[in-house]
Amino acid sequence: MPKKDALSLGYQDWVAEMEALGEKRFRADQICGWLYGKHVFEWQLMSDIGLEMRKKLEELFRVEIPRLEKVVSSRRDGTKKFLWDFGGSSVESVAIVHPGRLTACISSQVGCPLGCPFCATGQSGFERNMAVGEMVGQFLAMEARLGEIKNLVFMGMGEPMLNYDNVMGAVRNLNHPKMRGLGIRHITISTSGVVPGILRLAKDGLGVRLAVSLHAPNDDLRDLLVPINAQYPLKELKGALKAYQDATGDRVTIEYSLFDKVNDSASMARQLGEYLRGLSVFVNLIPGSCTGDGRYVTSPPFRVNAFAEILSSMGYQVAVRMSKGSDVGGACGQLRRRHEAAKTQEGAQRSPREESLGRGQGKPSFSPSRPGTSGRVNSSRPQGIPADGAEGRGRSGGASSRALGGVLDAPGKRRESLPKAASDRGSKPKPPAGSGGGKLSRPGASGGMDEAPKGRHGRKGGPRRSSKGEGGRGSHSPSLGGSSKGSRGQGKERGRRG
Repeated sequence: MPKKDALSLGYQDWVAEMEALGEKRFRADQICGWLYGKHVFEWQLMSDIGLEMRKKLEELFRVEIPRLEKVVSSRRDGTKKFLWDFGGSSVESVAIVHPGRLTACISSQVGCPLGCPFCATGQSGFERNMAVGEMVGQFLAMEARLGEIKNLVFMGMGEPMLNYDNVMGAVRNLNHPKMRGLGIRHITISTSGVVPGILRLAKDGLGVRLAVSLHAPNDDLRDLLVPINAQYPLKELKGALKAYQDATGDRVTIEYSLFDKVNDSASMARQLGEYLRGLSVFVNLIPGSCTGDGRYVTSPPFRVNAFAEILSSMGYQVAVRMSKGSDVGGACGQLRRRHEAAKTQEGAQRSPREESLGRGQGKPSFSPSRPGTSGRVNSSRPQGIPADGAEGRGRSGGASSRALGGVLDAPGKRRESLPKAASDRGSKPKPPAGSGGGKLSRPGASGGMDEAPKGRHGRKGGPRRSSKGEGGRGSHSPSLGGSSKGSRGQGKERGRRG
């Protein structure tokens, strides 16, 4: 009989297992204390459990802590990026360091089926969902090495809502007071906009925080940047977010990565503000991380600043996330991609006739098409990166832009025609009128997320500058689930739940 995965078992599962072995309930407490509290993962080292019982545990259960393949540390800010091996599958996790606290950003899938063109994980393909114990194992393996972790974000590789049951199992294990006891408000789940998952999360009422990776203010552009938008367009996504807030009363963090002359114009800032009307949100702006695709270059500071100022003037609380781990490829998928490329090159050098060592891409677990389409992204209308400032009327009522190329035929597959506006950068763009060429402190790669105190919209007074941080896709200035201080021009924090 195969051994059961110890880290996938919930507390009540352990109680039932001990009762089946003729043991009392306190045995479940002992086992969970060793695994989650003391980070002891070998049965024979659990000294307050009798020898005979330890032998039974050895025979019946396995503790699968991932094998560390590589770890890189940022010299700038202490961020640590881990590459784990799960039986031949490479997965990333990140430990984000802040004074007095650590945040873990963990993966929910091996690879990702969404195929976002600016994301290293999305371009590496999809292998499989991760088990409950594999997600718990990432957290415990980092905590065993680094000490207590106070915040957790499901913002690493993969789309958590496409592995919903296992992600919720990991949340329950890490939150249970007899297991890890991590506060539920210190846990954030990030999604690219999987509507059924958002609605299910609202119904389940666990109390975790929610973040949404938006990245575009209209359907034409979002179909390109976040291909699952073809299945769950912005109007449907906004309806799900309203339903979520009606059920939970929680504010949602909006993640928006900024790419130069792609989605960072003044008109798009205004479109974003109009789209978010009626929602209780905090907007987290992320100078986009470059992954080698020439169409997606990090927005310069003056454009980031101008974008933030427009949203702030419209009444939203905004933070511009400072770089964390950008010098070690902090954005999800970058370390894995480099590691896979190195292994492929090494294998080719050993035997030129052998095939590349790259992993299989697998099939996406969603069908990015709307009724009446052929299943291709943007199959019924022009495609490409909109020109900076070109305005029209999009399906969602906001301004859309003319197509310039960079077509996605399917998630993760694109033609290489580059729009002139996104690739011709012979001269540095001038700041928008009124922006003052605003200075930002070290804008950097995406990953992690910051949060502001609760409320409908923040008072006017300009955006906050914050660190890539906890609680709120990798991610989520105050951090989600962590202690927070008042932000510049935003006043003091109001009534957060602990």
